Parts: sequence; C-alpha cells; structure tokens
Amino acid sequence: MAESTGSIYEFDGFRLEVDERLLTRDGEPVAIPSKAFDLLVALVENNGHLVEKETLYNRVWADAIVEDANLTVQMSAIRKALGNGYIQTVKGHGYRFAADVHRLNGRREEYVVEQQTFARVTVEHEIEANNSDRVVKSLSSSNASMLRVATATFVCVALLAAGVWYLNATKREPQIRQPKLTRLTSSGNVHAVTSSPDGKYAILVLREKEGESLWLRHIETGSQKRITQAENLEYLGLTVSPDGNFVYAPVLSENSADPPLRKIPILGGPAHDISNIVISSSLAFSPDGSRVAFIESHQPETHLVVAQSDGSNAKDLIRAHNSIREFPIWKYNPVAWSSDGLTIAAGFSEKGENGSLSGVMLVDPNTGKEQIVIEPRWANVYEVAWLDADNLMFVANKEDWTNQIWKFNRKTGDVSRVTNDLNVYRWLSTTDGRLLAAQVNAVSSLHVAEVGESANDVVASELIRESGYFSNVAWGQDDYVLYSSVSTGKPEIWRIKQGESDPRQITADSNIYFGMTISKTDGTIIFSAKQDRKFAIWKADANGRNIQRVTDGADDFAPDVSADGHIVYQTSSQQVMRLLTTDNAPVELHRGLKPVISPDSSLTAFFMMEKGEWVIGLVATHTGGLIRKIELPTSVRQRRMKWHPSGKFLSLFFEEGNTLKLLQLPIDGSSPRIIGGFGTGDVNSFDWSTDGKRVVYSVTTETQDAVLLSDF
Repeated sequence: MAESTGSIYEFDGFRLEVDERLLTRDGEPVAIPSKAFDLLVALVENNGHLVEKETLYNRVWADAIVEDANLTVQMSAIRKALGNGYIQTVKGHGYRFAADVHRLNGRREEYVVEQQTFARVTVEHEIEANNSDRVVKSLSSSNASMLRVATATFVCVALLAAGVWYLNATKREPQIRQPKLTRLTSSGNVHAVTSSPDGKYAILVLREKEGESLWLRHIETGSQKRITQAENLEYLGLTVSPDGNFVYAPVLSENSADPPLRKIPILGGPAHDISNIVISSSLAFSPDGSRVAFIESHQPETHLVVAQSDGSNAKDLIRAHNSIREFPIWKYNPVAWSSDGLTIAAGFSEKGENGSLSGVMLVDPNTGKEQIVIEPRWANVYEVAWLDADNLMFVANKEDWTNQIWKFNRKTGDVSRVTNDLNVYRWLSTTDGRLLAAQVNAVSSLHVAEVGESANDVVASELIRESGYFSNVAWGQDDYVLYSSVSTGKPEIWRIKQGESDPRQITADSNIYFGMTISKTDGTIIFSAKQDRKFAIWKADANGRNIQRVTDGADDFAPDVSADGHIVYQTSSQQVMRLLTTDNAPVELHRGLKPVISPDSSLTAFFMMEKGEWVIGLVATHTGGLIRKIELPTSVRQRRMKWHPSGKFLSLFFEEGNTLKLLQLPIDGSSPRIIGGFGTGDVNSFDWSTDGKRVVYSVTTETQDAVLLSDF
C-alpha cells in the first residue's frame, strides 16, 4: 500500500499542512502566496536555526533568476499572514523561524484500489488457513490468482492515471529554459535602454541628481561615453537610426503636453527637434531608414502612423477609438518594423464583453491591412521587437502584474515564455540574436509628515516599506491610513496606523486599480477596480466589507467623493469627467483628467490641456461650467493633486532634481508655497489628514538596470 507521510506543523494556533498546502489559524484558512508558503515550510522545518538566503533560493526558485527584493517581498507576505515576531532577519545571511513548533506525522491513503483489493485477499487467506492442508493449498492457488488480478488491476489504473496526467501536461506551456542573463549595469539608475543596429553598443538613459542624461556603452568591454548632459526632462522612448548615427527620443520637459521628438547625434553634439512628430513612446525605423512608424494620441483615439523619417508625408494606417481598441502610447516600444520591410508589428488592446484584453497584430506598412497573430488574451502587451524574420519578441503579463518576455514564431504560430521570474522587464530591444532590456525592482514605502503653516521643510516618518508598489493611499476613520498593495499576489486594500507595526488586509478580491478616496462622513471606501477585465468604480464600507459596484462603465478611474456624497471620476477612453449623483445618475462635467472635489463640494479641479501645456481647470461641481484656469508655476511630471481641507489651495508633489517637494497652489491667484523634506523617489499617491496638519504619501523607488539575455 502506497502512503504519503507529509508533515503537519502546529504553533500558536497555526496549523501548517505541507501536503495539502494549507495554512490555518484556529481552523480558519489564512491566505498566503505560493512562494511564501514554500519559504514558510523551509523555515518551519528548520525552526530555531538560521536558513541561508542561498538555501532558500535553491529550494524555492531553483534555476529562476531572482533578486534579494523577491525574497524580501515573500518574507513580507509571511509576516503579514502570521504577524510579526515569527521571522527573524539575520542581516547579510538569511532568516530564522522562532516559535514553539510541534510536528505531527500526516498519513493519507492515496491508492484506494490497491488498499481495498489487498485487504480482501489477506482476510480470506486468514479465514481459510484454519482448514485442511488441501483447502489451504487450493486457496493459496486461488489467492495467488486473485493477487495477480489485483496487481493487474492496479497497474492498469496506474497506467491510466499516468496517461491522463501526460495528456494534461502536454497541454500546459512548454518547459521554460532559463536564458543566460548578463548584467550590463549595477547602479540601479537606468531609466531606459536600447541597442545599436550592429549590436555592439547599448544606449542608456541614466537618472542623475540634476536630471536625465544619455550615455553610449560598449557591451563587450563596459566602457561608456556621455552623449548628453543631465537635464530636467524625461526620455519617453529610445530608437537608434539604422545607420547608427542618431538617437531619436521623445522628451518631456516642464508641463508640455506635446513631447517633441529629439534627434541626437550618437557621439554627442547639437540636437534638434522634429516638431511634426509628437509621440510619447519609441518609434520604429524601416530597414533602409527612410520611413518611421509610431503611435500618436488623438484623444479619444490612438493612431498607428507611418511617415518619412523627417516627419513628412504622414499617413494613418489604423485609427483606433479607445472605447473599442487602443495602442500603447506611454513610455513603451509599441511598434517594430520587420527586417524585410514588409511588416509592422504592434501591440494593442481590445474592449468587448469580456473586458479589455491585449494581443499583437501585423500591419502592411503600405496598405494598412492588419492580421492579428496573437489573439487578445493577455492583460497587457506593452512592447514588441523582431529577433529575426520569423521570431517576434514581446513583453506582456497575464493577471500576475509581472511583465515578462515572450517569443512568437510566425511560421508555427507558437508562443513560448522566455523569462519566468519575479522581476519586471521594460524597454525591450534585440541585438545580434540577443535581447537587451531593463530589469526593474521596486520598493515602496508610506510616510507621514507634519506640515506647519509656515515651515519650508518637514520631517517625515516612515510607516511601512515593502517590495512592489503602493498605488493608492488615503486617510480613513480613526486615524488609520488605507493603502493598496500587491504583496499577497493581487491588489488589495490594507490599513495601518502611526505607531503600529502590523498592517491588516481589509478586503478580499477587491482588485483595486487606479484611485481610492474615503468619505469623510461615514468612512465609505470609493475605489476603481478591475473585475472581469473591466474597470469601474466600486465602494466598500469602512472595514472593507460589503463591496458593491457603483458605475457600469468599462474604463472608469480616479474617483473622488464630496462631503454630500457625490462622486466624480474619469472615463479613460474619452477623458471625460463625470459626476455621479446620489441617485446614481451620471452627469458629464468637462473633458479632463483626475478630478478632485473641494471640501465644500462647490468646485472640482482637474488637469486639462491648454495650447500644448498642462494647466489646472476649475468647474462648478454640480453644473460643470468652467470657472477658471490655473497655470502651473513649476514642472509637475506626475499629475496628482488634492485639495487642502481648508479649501484654500491645491496640493501637488513635484521633483526638483531628484528631491521631492510639495507645491501649495492657492486658488485665489496668490503666490504659491513650496515645501521640502519629503525625500526622493516617485510619489504614487497622497492625502491630507482631516485637520490639514499631516500629509501621508506613498513613494516608490525603482532600481532599474540593463541586462542582456541569450541562450533562450
């Protein structure tokens, strides 16, 4: 009889069943990510002893490419599942589990047919053994016959089970062969990267104290040369011309809504702008360098365009309305021109009954005829790059929030996975049969700062830090801070209070996405969420329960709630702001982005475009009439704002060099106030306390390096 003797461990009300992959507390299941479960088993098995990081890597990730940050985020998930005190960090070495653990021997019968058959043979043999030798001999023969039948039965069942397993296994994705990964940089400050046509050089955008700069790096030797000085701007894309002489890059500076395309000599020298190409992502060259393909944004549409390399003779190949179809437009490599010049590959998303799904199409650069070669079944397809005439590489994710690299073969139609790790990949390009990309690790933290009426600098305290992204943050009831985290493998709402060390997850299956706000009246949580691949506004009570859908749209984001219970939000496809009245009747207010309602509910502020520049608009909340526009006195790259509870000014974070500062912009036109001391990084979200004396903000610091992948 075959047995399974998997172990069961108990400690402080917890029960860890290894074979069942189940963690319970007082009989109730405890949610924990798969990798975190494996790490917990490894630690509990070695309770009281140091387990080195390398041991954990080898056991849980085997040959996968992982960073320390991946281990950190899983340990954070364990601590959230168990509470603090169980996992001890041994700095520079690994971790130790500390608890009074009791081990039980688990026993589970697996081969039922075998158990029943052999039990019957044994019993009959024992009964007849008390008779004459003749009977015993006869039964022994019969017993042997029955044994052969039982054995044959078991073998047949086992073979059948193996066959079923094999058929199911062959339907899975093919075994992933881990590529060879070579790090080209280790500074962590690579913002973007692409390769030269001959495969010898990598062109890097580096983030420095004074801003972003462009560098040329020899791949084999590591020697590098500065192309441009650091400037207070952001590179939104990188492409090298086929002759290898110029870098083409859209750049975002100040509050310009129309990034110019800059043509930069690759060995340095004066650059000039190509004013008739306005894009926010990389373009692609035809093999002879005479034409370019790119994605233009003409809200509410995105266009796939071809033009001469100087921007003349532009022609729309495909015009997509965002309510039906959309091309990626922001800081990606969304198009790639094949080496034979006959095909342009482009990532896209389509919206339908099943929500928004992404795929890849091939387009004739002369006629615009399209062929969808990778059906829309992905959550997102961001970037494409031709490896050779037959193989197209692309960066995509399913529902796991991790952008991985995949390969599509035109001849066979096969799609195979190239990377399989916990990192995020961006800025994909190909070079001499290899892949060049940026590999990203992100760490986020929550901070609270006391903001006085006259101080120009603050001292902020940290609430929590973990790997990944805190995309939303808001003050809740009883001085709790609510925030979104993907530490359990999917986006949920958590809460924590100053002075506490253990955050608590308060939602299950919320799938919170872009935007969260809290009603000051009763603590109702209003948020944007992705359900069934559609984005809508949802609400929950102050404890994260009783989740209900509020809007029926497919792309509703960025909600804010007024004191009288009205909700404003943005529809992404049309960039229209809507007011949802208390009887759930939506009213269009104005075209704009990221609306916020004043404390007295009379005004709604939002971002809008004015002559190619971003400005702030003010409309009457209940009528939508435009009242005034406010110019931004400084460059605000991340367009997120909040009303101060006094209602006298709007607040926005911005970067001065690499330092975070808070802009207080009075709505009466008086001089703005700038406050420093908020540290460094990218502010994802922020909110004021009810009394207006404290601000909570989430900061993400990304370490991003250039990597070369081969042998895949």
